[in-house]
Amino acid sequence: MDADEGLYTLYHNDFRLLNGKLLEYYGDTDELRKTFSHFPAIR
Repeated sequence: MDADEGLYTLYHNDFRLLNGKLLEYYGDTDELRKTFSHFPAIR
């Protein structure tokens, strides 16, 4: 990651995808979306 800053974006995108899958799996999507809606999205 030190050699290629673009890897950080890919790395964080993987976690965004995983977070979505975990939210759907555990079924708390609405509550967690409301909780995290107070934080700006990093893109």
